[in-house]
Amino acid sequence: MHTKTLTCSALQVSLMTYAMQYDELSVALGYALFGTAGAPAGKAAPAAKSTKKPAAEDDDMDLFGDDEDETPKATMSRAEQVAAMKAEKEAKEKANKKRDRSQIVLEVKPTDTDVDLDALYKTIKKEVCPPGLTWGEGYNKAPVAFGIFKLIISLVVFDDEVSIDDVVDKIEAMEDSVQSVDINSFNKL
Repeated sequence: MHTKTLTCSALQVSLMTYAMQYDELSVALGYALFGTAGAPAGKAAPAAKSTKKPAAEDDDMDLFGDDEDETPKATMSRAEQVAAMKAEKEAKEKANKKRDRSQIVLEVKPTDTDVDLDALYKTIKKEVCPPGLTWGEGYNKAPVAFGIFKLIISLVVFDDEVSIDDVVDKIEAMEDSVQSVDINSFNKL
């Protein structure tokens, strides 16, 4: 087998060939990117020649059937773009935000046996209705003692809108028919 050995002068010739090819590639790349062959930082690149025809020579042939002239969109400043993007992001977060809700079961105890629990439920549902509160579909009557029944009602509230203490206070304000209100269960949804 013959092995090819390079002498020192042959090596120098090979390196010079590669150096010349590198220089040619860098010049070509400079023209492609900057329009110059690596112009110094202080000098401006020459303006590229426009290949467009003047407006008078422009053909009116419409190949795609678009009759409308394109109107240029108004450009927004960087600050306006950032503000618009921030507002859009906040709107998405607000729309996607899961609101905390709570399901509550209340026990309403009447003052005596003469209180009509059906009418009391309708009164409570009509008078205590802040935004963010949804009353349950029905109610139950459970015996307490000596013929007295308590009213068991359920409701769902949005935690950021309704305070359960306010709901309980409004029901207890009906002093002529309500003795007390107790929270039977309080579950986060």
